[in-house]
Amino acid sequence: MNEDLFILMLNITLYVTTFLFLLRYKVWNIGTLVWTLFTISHIGSFFYYFILVELGFELGHIRIAPFLYLYSCILLCLYPFIKYGRIKKNYYGWE
Repeated sequence: MNEDLFILMLNITLYVTTFLFLLRYKVWNIGTLVWTLFTISHIGSFFYYFILVELGFELGHIRIAPFLYLYSCILLCLYPFIKYGRIKKNYYGWE
């Protein structure tokens, strides 16, 4: 069980580190807003898992590979929103 909590903490650390990186080097846009929601939900997952263990539920063993896959898929999907947060409007034609 301690290994499962360590993997969850590692996952939360990865999301929070990415969130702090986005805050430091990017402006607020839709990508950082969605990433904020994902970060909050991953922090909540730690408490949810901890409460279920304390209540006596027998949970399966957590592995790191699904968390890394989920992280990379979310980052890949949010990359266009993070990268191109501000769109320049051109009313006079192509530049």
